Amino acid sequence: FPTRRSSDLYLFAGKTDRAIELCKKAVKFYPDLAPAHNLLGVAYEAIKDYDNALTHYAKSLDLELAPATLAFLGHLYATMGDRESALEVVNKIDALYKAGTFSYLPGYCLALINAGMGNWKESLAELERAYSQHCDWLIHLLVDPRWAPLRNMREFRALVDKVGIPLAPDQSGLR
Repeated sequence: FPTRRSSDLYLFAGKTDRAIELCKKAVKFYPDLAPAHNLLGVAYEAIKDYDNALTHYAKSLDLELAPATLAFLGHLYATMGDRESALEVVNKIDALYKAGTFSYLPGYCLALINAGMGNWKESLAELERAYSQHCDWLIHLLVDPRWAPLRNMREFRALVDKVGIPLAPDQSGLR
């Protein structure tokens, strides 16, 4: 959809209000487009508006069952302190993958939920699996706010190096 790329840019540049504004427009014009609701959920999660994030993740899942959206929901539950619901999402993702509903399960998805639960070792292992899968979402590691808790970890920085993400001048202290 037309505003998706620009809303991604604003969100990952830390301009969350503008990202929300653009995502709301996308949802208004394309109410049945799951990615619009998904990204709006991510933006709301970034400002800790968890109720609106839950609403848009749920709407996205109603429109399209996708591993990424389930992972975003699982991360949100974990961030909210609802570990039980986060683990239920992990089990659901696993069951859907084993049943063949999802033909591909990026390690990124399980890494994100594990990061939300504070399972750093598991999260890093899944990120390594995502790297071996050539998962394109890894390009967001330094700008997606959900990865902030891992950014100062040596293993995370090593993965960022392997992915080939250049550091901005204000990130030079990370290495």
